[in-house]
Amino acid sequence: MGMIESTAGPIASRHVKCLTAARNAPAATRIGLGVVSTEGSKTRIERLLAQGVRFIHKPFTPGVVREVVQGIMGVCHDQPA
Repeated sequence: MGMIESTAGPIASRHVKCLTAARNAPAATRIGLGVVSTEGSKTRIERLLAQGVRFIHKPFTPGVVREVVQGIMGVCHDQPA
């Protein structure tokens, strides 16, 4: 699982390019990707979601991170951690 945190506020185009390249790399098709950001642009977020990238909006709670990571890893919520 890969996580990219945008420390400069909105997701920069270089981050989107990196995520797109990772998503399109044949060797990385099974790698779950997630982004943690303060991004507010619905268009950018929708573009990431369309690529199969999970999004965590700051500020967040530990429960949100757990749900996203479990979703990326394919863990059922009913299973014990």
